[in-house]
Amino acid sequence: MSETLRRDLFDYAGALAAALHAMYPDAVSIILKGSAYKQWDSEYDFIPGLSDLDVHVYRPGGLVDPFGTRRRLLAAVGEPPGRTPLQLLMLDVADLPDPWTLLDGTYEVLAGSAPPLPQSTAAEMRSRDRDDLLHVDGWIRQVAGGVVGKIDEELWEFLKRVRWMFPSILGRVATVAGEDPSLIWRMNRTALLRHTAELPSVAAVRSATVDYLDAAITAARSRRSADVERALERGLHQLQTTWEWVRATE
Repeated sequence: MSETLRRDLFDYAGALAAALHAMYPDAVSIILKGSAYKQWDSEYDFIPGLSDLDVHVYRPGGLVDPFGTRRRLLAAVGEPPGRTPLQLLMLDVADLPDPWTLLDGTYEVLAGSAPPLPQSTAAEMRSRDRDDLLHVDGWIRQVAGGVVGKIDEELWEFLKRVRWMFPSILGRVATVAGEDPSLIWRMNRTALLRHTAELPSVAAVRSATVDYLDAAITAARSRRSADVERALERGLHQLQTTWEWVRATE
């Protein structure tokens, strides 16, 4: 856990938003959200090299000129600090609501005003979480099939591509199990792990999530093929455990 990296990412996000606003002056809202924004209370909360910098831009028409946008952004601000993956989404304000959960206190407005859509309700969040869990069997096939045929040097890049599947699983399971979504999705991972330790109904998924996070932290530090392979193995086990939980609760 690095407070220096956290400060550097916030500074970068501000510079990125300024560059985006200059390129798209009609942007209604540019926000920072996700694990980079939430408090970092332990190594679980942000894994350098795997956790991403999640920036959303709301504007009429969404993304235009993707290659030109990329070239101009990189020229203006460069790559994110710490080899952090950039998750940049350009959302068309004429084609909302946003499929992602937005709650007060879970994002920061970098430019413009608050996103032009209502705060998600508990019912909407729980429904989205339930729908996502019903796709876990597809995620299992994607991870299992993606590992086959990869040479060692390609495993790290594959882990980065599928990194989004694993960290938020436990939150989805907790809300579907009956926990308040507005409480769960405001938590960082440290708080979520502490909270779910008191929920026997999600114990198997929680244990598998900790195993994945521990392996992912090790893999991100070393980049050794054996460590990356273990992180993928633990992530696949987490998805399989989750799918068993989903089927048992239907």
